[in-house]
Amino acid sequence: MRISEKLLLFLSRNLRTDQIAKEQRWISTSDALRLLSESYPQFLHVIRDKRILDFGCGLGFQSVALAQKGASFVLGVDINEKALGKARSLSRQMGVDAKVKFEKDLPIIYRDYFDVVISQNSFEHFEEPVKILELMKLALNQNGKLIVSFGPPWFSPYGVHMFFFVKIPWVNILFSEKTVVNVRHLYKNDTAMSYKELGLNKMTISKFESIIADSNMEIEYLKYHCVKHVDFLAKIPKLRELFINHVTCVMVRKK
Repeated sequence: MRISEKLLLFLSRNLRTDQIAKEQRWISTSDALRLLSESYPQFLHVIRDKRILDFGCGLGFQSVALAQKGASFVLGVDINEKALGKARSLSRQMGVDAKVKFEKDLPIIYRDYFDVVISQNSFEHFEEPVKILELMKLALNQNGKLIVSFGPPWFSPYGVHMFFFVKIPWVNILFSEKTVVNVRHLYKNDTAMSYKELGLNKMTISKFESIIADSNMEIEYLKYHCVKHVDFLAKIPKLRELFINHVTCVMVRKK
């Protein structure tokens, strides 16, 4: 083990799996919409009686919660077939399977169909975010809203998404990719050898803003949440990349 790896391991959590498990926060349908509701105050009103695309739905907790909170129809899309199987089971268990559907790909019949398209905590994982944004736009009807909410961005304290084992912030700045990935292998038994293989596209604030500026969409609402709620840092050049912890952006088609 290299010196840098020993140092990072020293600064990381105890290797006991029971301690790691305690640090993980499991989601449920009861709190699946909490972050969106807090970030976008009108959210629950916006989704009521609407047809919604939940892009990057994962295990389906958010899709099910959307139906429970009044959405007329929800389509959850995710590339993980195993996750989709659990999502379908969840929708049946919660009694909303009549108005919630799950697919691996977005069927062409849903072009210009949805009133609301949501990408929640997925935008920093899409390998080709520009193409994904365009795909979500195609699914949106003329008067619909596209909601992209994600975090943490790449240069925020835990933008490397290793908080399940790393105790220190900005580990992707302080340590090389090889060091971080090698130490991660002590906690996770997989073959990933790079951030890309771990599903991280290094989405910075500047990169996100550039993508949105080129999207031909109009921003209706934009909220940056900084660490410790010190949100004025979002207005300071350079520092904003280090301290913006979460982004919520609501877009509509340009008239």
